[in-house]
Amino acid sequence: MGYEAEYRTHLKPLGRKIKGLMLTAILIAASVGCTTLFGMLETRHQSIVTQWPTVSGTVISSEIGTVGSERTHELRIRFAYKVQDVTFQGNQRWPVYTLEEEMKYPPGTPVLVHYNPARPSEALINPIMVMSVWAWLGIISVIVGIIGCIYIWGWWIRGK
Repeated sequence: MGYEAEYRTHLKPLGRKIKGLMLTAILIAASVGCTTLFGMLETRHQSIVTQWPTVSGTVISSEIGTVGSERTHELRIRFAYKVQDVTFQGNQRWPVYTLEEEMKYPPGTPVLVHYNPARPSEALINPIMVMSVWAWLGIISVIVGIIGCIYIWGWWIRGK
């Protein structure tokens, strides 16, 4: 076997490893970048929502429900509030880790309602517990990054 053929034989696996590592690094960087961007947008969204004007409201109903599996629970609250003598009803839900959370919001409980001044029908009683589309996109970008890395490493290990 000549020097040139031996050289190509040794470099071919190395080139494949470098390509796999480069693709993995690019995918990780893209995932981290997207997550950072979406996190910043989520933080901005939450800061805007917490600055909405507030009015007094009343809890109409509250219940604990399951999401997907039986181990994941969320608190579902319906509430009523008035803005400029017009009555609105809102809904909000957020994850809970103890079933006692429902006891904090029995029907008739007064609550502070944050409402969107541009659209008063849009309101929240707990603006910190809101996950906007930006938070979900950040979570999805992390999942896609992990799946992509697993795929690339599987491709690299198989040598295909």
